[in-house]
Amino acid sequence: MVVILILGSGLGWIVHRARVQHEAIAIIERAGGKVHYDWQMFQHQFGPTGRLVVVTRPLAQPNLPKWLIDVLGPDYFCTAKRAYVRGSRADESMASVEKLGSLTELNLYSLEIHDKDLVHIEVLTELKTFSATNTSLTGRGRPGGSSQRTHPARTP
Repeated sequence: MVVILILGSGLGWIVHRARVQHEAIAIIERAGGKVHYDWQMFQHQFGPTGRLVVVTRPLAQPNLPKWLIDVLGPDYFCTAKRAYVRGSRADESMASVEKLGSLTELNLYSLEIHDKDLVHIEVLTELKTFSATNTSLTGRGRPGGSSQRTHPARTP
């Protein structure tokens, strides 16, 4: 009986996590954004300095059987790592960003965000790169837009 309870709880958590990620990605993509999964990204040595650059392979496929992805979807097995958020629905999109807790890169484009939207970014503890292009911050924060700002990750 205890084993069934433990298995049921574990499977319930996996289903919940996959559904939350799937719904968050759907909201971002409906607003014109794009999300990349972990299997679509790889590190690449760049230039003579050997600087590491993360490159996206949007047509890449996960290392899982195709039928399994077709039946269940990628959200049961894969984690969203990069998001491009754009469009006019900043409130809904920014709230969805918070649900993608494993994001390592967040790019905002042509948004008007408010101070209250920043709390959705603060919870992204794995975030390494943040950029905002043609995005304005209104409220008590810095007024006006930014052409391009990239902020390195917080160091623990």
